[in-house]
Amino acid sequence: MLRSWAQKLMLAAGLCVGATEPVSATIFQLEVGMNGLSTDRIEIARDEEFKQIIVASRVGQASHYLVNFEKSGVYVYRLIRGGQEIERDRIAVVLEGPPQDQMIFISWTEDKPGDSYRLSFSQPHGEKTWVISNVPYLYLRGNGVPWILRVRPEAASVDRKTVPKKSPINGLKLMYTQPPPAAVSKSPAVKEPPVLVLDPFASDEDQLTAEPDYKDLLKGPERKWWNIDGILEGGGSGDRGRTSLEPLFRRSRMSFGLRSFREDFRVNRRDRYESAPTQGLGTGFALHYYAQPTFQVQIETETHATTTTYDEGGTEPPAATQKRLRLLLGVLFDVLNLESRRQNWSLDVGTNIGLVQVPLRVDNQKLADIGFQASLRYFPWGLHSTVRAYKSESSEVSLQWVAPWDIGLGKIGAKKLDMNVEMGAYQRTTRAKDGTTTSQFHETGYRIGLELNY
Repeated sequence: MLRSWAQKLMLAAGLCVGATEPVSATIFQLEVGMNGLSTDRIEIARDEEFKQIIVASRVGQASHYLVNFEKSGVYVYRLIRGGQEIERDRIAVVLEGPPQDQMIFISWTEDKPGDSYRLSFSQPHGEKTWVISNVPYLYLRGNGVPWILRVRPEAASVDRKTVPKKSPINGLKLMYTQPPPAAVSKSPAVKEPPVLVLDPFASDEDQLTAEPDYKDLLKGPERKWWNIDGILEGGGSGDRGRTSLEPLFRRSRMSFGLRSFREDFRVNRRDRYESAPTQGLGTGFALHYYAQPTFQVQIETETHATTTTYDEGGTEPPAATQKRLRLLLGVLFDVLNLESRRQNWSLDVGTNIGLVQVPLRVDNQKLADIGFQASLRYFPWGLHSTVRAYKSESSEVSLQWVAPWDIGLGKIGAKKLDMNVEMGAYQRTTRAKDGTTTSQFHETGYRIGLELNY
């Protein structure tokens, strides 16, 4: 029996206290995907009605959970958000090999005729592999235990590749039984479903008593512990270029806020006009809409007014009262999660088209600009850092924090609506040019406002 480091520690602890029986319990990393809310719970039971619960605990934003299984068998787990069950799945846990002259037999309810099934195996120390079966059952030898088996149906697409389904299988059963009878040659016109007999972690490649047409798709690559937050299930030699990733959980957000800032600027018309640092207040609005978990559209607008006095002299002084407007439209892609899944992090990179209103050749002149944006976000702490650079050599750096205290506002359809307080600091330099006329604005300030998540 292959024991994980956790099993070895438990066995050593049992020997220290004089235990005479071997420790049969095994600690596995059960992958549950990202829930996104710290109040989510996981419950694991031995029955569908959840009357025999072995685990009931908060999950938070972890993508896996350590579970101590004491017996082999079929277990059911479910994820709960806001008091409602949002996901349920069944797993087969095998801690020891079958009795002598017997095999492990696992079966499940057929999802749809013609569909195949992805059988994903994982050991306590993190090693993974998978196979594909086109029948709803299989025989397993006892080598490589302990392991967890998860079965997912896959529908056949037009190009004969398989597409993973989100729905879990039903009727999962595990038992020990006699080996299957040897294959008997029959007429070529008589076709029987193949009998799948394998050791999921064995080194030999030919483990089938009857080889189906899709033999080359059967053996999948192993996945190590360091890839637990990345690709959950890989593709074999006949499945290259496609990965099965857990879904991202991203919520669109809208914010309204006030800004307190200090601003100074210099305008070069025929003469140079400079202002001393001016204290001011402004307002802002922002919308970040996730069209896809890795693709978002953002709209931001800010406005304020300043009253500035200049030294006497000059031929074309700017007006003492300047109305400022800044409008931004951007599209961003989460490049950190295009080929992997890191639920706690996102790195959004994209382009911005901006409109600013500044005093240039004339007061309150409107100019368009285009630039680049990179935003790094760490969701558990509510931290969001943004860097922007524009063609006009304008730039901006900001840091924002969203307080973790949710204010529930009910639901809109199936989406939960809540509100948080946000705070931030920023530093911005705006440059503009029109012919020989130039202007430069330097602004440093703080933001506080409310963020609406849905």
